[in-house]
Amino acid sequence: MSMTLCSCRTLTELLVEDPLNYEISKKPNSPTTPNRREAKEKASERQKLIEQGKCPDCYGIGKTADGKYNCATCNGTGKLTTQ
Repeated sequence: MSMTLCSCRTLTELLVEDPLNYEISKKPNSPTTPNRREAKEKASERQKLIEQGKCPDCYGIGKTADGKYNCATCNGTGKLTTQ
């Protein structure tokens, strides 16, 4: 009888857990793999900043995201620099 319980449990693992693990491993909206729409929006935003003469790396602020350091791209000016 324990053989029946064991095989039933194994069957349950195969039918339930494996598909769940497969779906979890796909990660369609993972932060490391942005979807096409987000990438297109970021490219569009970057282009707008360039057209306005603002540094696209710091969004024209001149500082890093934490505000502690000057932007390495524009040296803290916030303006687009051509090198």
